[in-house]
Amino acid sequence: MGTGLSCPTRRATAGGCSFGLAGVTPIFFSAQTRMGRTSTGNENQLAQIVEIAKREFMRRGVSQHTLEKICNRKPVRVAKLAKCLKVAEELKKGAA
Repeated sequence: MGTGLSCPTRRATAGGCSFGLAGVTPIFFSAQTRMGRTSTGNENQLAQIVEIAKREFMRRGVSQHTLEKICNRKPVRVAKLAKCLKVAEELKKGAA
């Protein structure tokens, strides 16, 4: 059986996709983007994000809606949460 993901090439085998390089997974088949891996922030992460003004995040490319979801404890993509935390760390270092 395959993985349930569509094969980007026309060469499909009985076990799934045949990329020619066994064991190498293309980057576009990451679990986060293809299988909807999401997460909510814990208390410490939420405290880091709440300290900083929403405008500062928006100036650095974080969506207002993403921030609202995080603050309302709704699941967001792991990469989005990581980006928010990275921006929060950068802003914290810049203020110090």
